[in-house]
Parts: sequence; C-alpha cells; structure tokens
Amino acid sequence: MILFFSAGEIGYALAVGLFSGLVYARQNLVIISPLFIIAGGVFLSSWLGLVFLVVPPLVFVVLYFLYTRFKKNVPTWAVLVCTLICALAEGLTELLLYGGGLRFALTIIVSVIFALCCTNVCYAVLIRGLKCRFTLDEYICLGITSVAFAYACKAVDIYNFNLFYLILPFAILSLSASDKHGRVLIAGLLLSVGAALNALDFTIVAVGTLLAFLGWSLLVFHRFLSVFAMTLAVAVFWLLGIGGIGYENLILTFLGGMAYSLLPKEIRSHFLRPSRDKTASLCALVNRDRCNLSGRLISVSDVFADLADCLEEQENASSIYTSKRLSQEIARNYCGKCPEKSKCFSALGGDTATILEGMCGAVLTRGKATILDVPTFITSRCVKVHNLLSVINNAGEQYKVKIAGSKELVSCKKMMSEQFAGMSLVLDSLSKEYGKNITFGGEDEETLENELMKHNIVATETLIAGAGASSRVALTVRDCDVGKRMLVRTVSNCLKNPYVVEKVTDKGDEKTVHLVTAPTYHIAYGIAEKKRDGENVSGDSKAILSPSMNKRIFALSDGMGSGEKASISSQKSLSMIENFYKAGFEDGLILSLVNQLLRLVNDEHFSALDIAVIDLVDGGTDIIKLGAPSSFILRKAAIEVLKSTSPPVGIVDKLAPTTARYQLYDGDMMVLASDGMVDALGENGVIDVVNEADTTNPQTLADRLLDTALDKGAEDDCTVVVLHLVAI
Repeated sequence: MILFFSAGEIGYALAVGLFSGLVYARQNLVIISPLFIIAGGVFLSSWLGLVFLVVPPLVFVVLYFLYTRFKKNVPTWAVLVCTLICALAEGLTELLLYGGGLRFALTIIVSVIFALCCTNVCYAVLIRGLKCRFTLDEYICLGITSVAFAYACKAVDIYNFNLFYLILPFAILSLSASDKHGRVLIAGLLLSVGAALNALDFTIVAVGTLLAFLGWSLLVFHRFLSVFAMTLAVAVFWLLGIGGIGYENLILTFLGGMAYSLLPKEIRSHFLRPSRDKTASLCALVNRDRCNLSGRLISVSDVFADLADCLEEQENASSIYTSKRLSQEIARNYCGKCPEKSKCFSALGGDTATILEGMCGAVLTRGKATILDVPTFITSRCVKVHNLLSVINNAGEQYKVKIAGSKELVSCKKMMSEQFAGMSLVLDSLSKEYGKNITFGGEDEETLENELMKHNIVATETLIAGAGASSRVALTVRDCDVGKRMLVRTVSNCLKNPYVVEKVTDKGDEKTVHLVTAPTYHIAYGIAEKKRDGENVSGDSKAILSPSMNKRIFALSDGMGSGEKASISSQKSLSMIENFYKAGFEDGLILSLVNQLLRLVNDEHFSALDIAVIDLVDGGTDIIKLGAPSSFILRKAAIEVLKSTSPPVGIVDKLAPTTARYQLYDGDMMVLASDGMVDALGENGVIDVVNEADTTNPQTLADRLLDTALDKGAEDDCTVVVLHLVAI
C-alpha cells in the first residue's frame, strides 16, 4: 500500500483498490485498516487526507457488520460499491476544492477497475493458494495488477536507486520456477509496460522483456547463471545509455536476482508447480481408512447376524407344556400324596401319569375336563374324583397361560431376529460400499480441472466416484461459477458421460456442485380418481416421490375400508418404505428389507400396497405388491399382467409381499389401480379398455379406465395411475 500511495495522483485510487481486494480475500480488517492509514499517512499529511484514509475502513466495517448479521457471504459487487463510495468521497472533495474534472473521473475509474482486479487476484492467491491455476479473467486481472504494481515501483527512486530494478529480477526468477510455457515473458512485458508508463520511456519494455527471456531460459541450467545473464544485459543497456539505466540500477538488478537465488530450497520450492504426489498419498490414506471401516462394519454385521440366528432358534412352547408333562406333575404332586395311592400304583406297576394323560389332554385341547373324561380305572378306585378333576382343570388353565405367554415371547424374539437380520443386511451393504476405493487428485481430476479452467471455471476440489451410470462428481467452485452452463457440459464431455446437477451445497465462500448421471428417460403420468359416495376423504392414497435425481416412486395404497381412517393408514404404508430408497442402497437389498419390514405389520386398519420404483437411467423397475390387485405393463407387442400372491395386509398374521424387478423400455406404459377399479372391470376388462383406447397419452387412458369402471357400477374408492416411459 505504501508503494501505491507513492504513485502520484492515482496513488489513493490504487491503494483503495488493494485494500478492497485484501478485505474481500478475508484478510483481518482490524489489522489491515491501521496499516492502510499508516501507509497513507506517509504521503497524505493534511487533515483532509487523513479523513480520506479513515473512510475506507469505516465503510467496510459497516458492510461486513451487515452481512455478518444476516449470515451472508460478501459478494464482489458489494465490495465494488464500497470502493466506489470511498473514491467518490475523495474525488468529489478534490473536485469541489481544487477543480479538475479529469482527475476526478480518473480516480473513480481507476479505483473501481483496480478493486475488481485486486479482488480476483487476492482471492486466487490468498484463498486458493500461491500455486493455484488462474482462469482467463484472473490472468487479465493479474496483468492489470502487475502493470499498476510496476508503475508504483518505478515511482520509488532514491538517489537513482530505482525499486523497479530490484523487484523485476526477483519476480522473473520466481515466476520462471513454475513456468514451463514461457508465460513469464508476458509477465516481464507487463511489468515493463507499467514502469514505462511512469517514466514515459518505452525502451524500458525492451529491457524488461529481454531480462524475462534470459531469466526463464537459463534457469533450467542454474539459477546463478540466470542472475549473471540478467546482470550482464543490464550492464550492456547501461553502457549503451538505453532506458535511462545507471550503475545504481545495475547493482539493484544483481541484488534482486541474488535475493531469489540465496533463498533456502524449502522456500524456493513454494514457487514450484504443485505436485500430485501428496494428493496420491492422501488418496491412499483415505482408501486405507475406508477399508478399515469396511472391515469393522462387516464385523458388526456378523454380530447382528449371529444375534438373529440365536433369537430364531427358539423351542416351541407347545413342545414344552404338553399333556404328558401335566399328567406327570398331577401324578407326582396330587396322587403321590394320596393315602390310597398304593392301590392305584400297585395295579399300574407305577404312578398314575399314563392314566391321567387323557384327562390332561382334554383340558389343553377343549379347555376343561369333565367326569366323562375320567377313565373307569380312576372312578372304580379313587374316592376323590371331583377333587382330581378340579386339580387337573386348574393346573391346565395355568399351563394354557404359560403356553400363551411363551408363544408371545417366541413371536417377539422372532420379530427381533428379523430386525437384527435387516440391520445385518444394511451394515453388510455399507461395508461393501466403503470397501470400494475412491480416487481424487488423479489424471481424470486434473484433466477435468484444466478443461474447466479453459471456460473460466475454477475447481479448487474435484472428486470423481464410481464409473459409468453410477458415477458421481463433486466440484468445489466459486459462487459465480455455479450457474454457468459450461460447467455441466464440460464435465459431461470430459468424462464422456451425461451429467446433471443433483444439488449445490455451501462450503464457506465457495459452493460444492454435486453431479450425477443424467436420466435417460422421462416419465409422463396421468391420474384419475373418485372417492366412495358419502365419504369426505378417499381411502386410496397415492404418492409420487423422488428419493434421488434418477429414481421415481409411484405408490398406490388402498386402505382397508374407506374414509379418513383408511387414508391415514395408506399414508403410513408409503412413508415407511420411502426412506429405504432415499438411503441409496442397492435395489436387491431394498427389496429384501421391504419384504422383512412388511412381514412385521399387524394392524387391522393397514393397507394394500402397490409400488413401482423406476430407475430413469436404465429403466429398471422394482415392483412391490402387498395385497394389491393386479397391475399391467403395456408393451408395444403385448400386455403383461403383474399379480400379487399375498392377501391384503392385516387379513392374516404372516404374509410375504410380492417383490420383483422388471425392465421397462422406451414407450412402455404401466397401469396401477386400486381394488375398486379392478373389481369393477376385472383383469380382462382393463385389457379391453386399454386396447380400445389405443392411446399413449397417460391421462387420457386413466380417464377412460375410471369412466368405464363407474359405468359398470364401481362403488368403492377408485384410483388409477398410468405411467408412460419416454426416452429423452
């Protein structure tokens, strides 16, 4: 900032522009504000000049206070507006006091343009890093900033020792260390132009360009050779009297070159082009951690699988509490304590368990034993027959309570077993997912970043996961790059796979754009429905969900009965299944989990389910039917009927949903209908209506099916959903 303040009449404009760029690049406002005031105070000693120095810090403090309060990132245009306010404050005051409209206009233009350049350059260097690749607009801004910087350096001349000749060789060698394409020649040219504009001597351009060529071309041999060549060239210009160069500037050229050459190797390495070796090491480290996590998930999955097996292996209660065991307990605890037991035992050659087993069986099967169940052997010898019957009936009741409780316990344990088995499947799927290696920082990522840079899109982080239709790309870019159409087009062309933006997430001052494979198909659909007469709400519930960019769920749930209660039941049915697809597991695993989930259902008001999950990339379709009527796939050559093998949910305690996977192609249609519709038309009736309609418009077909069902006397809730898969 001291350099810019020294640049004469436009010094304040340049300093304000640099101050704006530093503030935008998240430099501490509390630190740079005093530095700005001190640097300006060296050249602006009047009280009016000191007022101008206080204006920029105050304006930017207000700006950041407002944006921090509303938790928003400060945009570039807001920084430029603040810069304009600061320039207007100084320019208008000078115009009113001293006149000079040209100087006023120059101050405003230089301030805003240089602020725009500094925001781009400071953000690129200070936020993305010194080794970052520049976009085209950043190169332009860097060029303008270099010209202004050289202009200011040329203005610092102390006893003929000009600062420009100290900075020029150092800058040339620093840039040459990371430049393999000769771009340093352009940098030398721009620096020379800035100095020439200050001195109004354009022979300096030739001097700077020659020094850039010598420094860049000879650095590959040895850095001291470059220093010697540049010093020799300046000596020749001094002897020839070109560019106003004196022996003082010859000394500075040598010192500037030696300043770079004597830097420690660790510091000079910061000027080199970034290597991807560290990125490769980081990638290997991440994949190793993913592999370790995969192994731990497999171990936990095995634990849940073992728990499921242990809980499933339960002894049936009816095999424990039997009539034989009950008869043995009665013979031991009742007959064994009878004073007359010797009569019975001696005749039987043992206890009375075998004689009592029939009476105990009657208690457990019929609920009560009567005098008719007592054997003749007992009635002819036992004087306490009625007491014996009472004891057997009471003990039998206790047995039946134990059997019922044991059955509930076994049922609960089996339910837990199924849940543990489901958890085992989920963890096993996650372990396989984490077991796959990911790559970043490789050739594909570097190629993609370079292609994006050609379109002025800066990707500071690039991640490519998966391959083909399952691949995903995550790019961290500037806020201004998010909406550019060339972003998606460039990614698609570079990776040879069509992509579409799935979502955009915040990452500090930048945005992360998540891209997935673009869908191959589009689904057009039509819906027709009618509630039962006399009801306010239809018992049929429909849902069209998008768990991901390339998945569509079409669900129809027919509540048992009609009205609001059945509607609530239907909605519960759908919400339980939706999250399985949002989790992003493999289709086969999802169908298995859904199957286990629906087996746990036991609600007398539950629903029949008819769900179609369609993949918009390959047309694969998961069908889940639970007590639902038949569905229909309308292909170009034939109509395929999809039947459910299970009754409606809640009718029986144990049921298995029908789950299957079908393949749909371009032009195929599908019909999902509630039982009110199919009962009225029948399967053949639906097929007849489809053939007669002869249309590919899903809404037209849905209306035709509903009208025909109503004409045939349909009284229950009627809903039909017609889908049409169309290639994009």
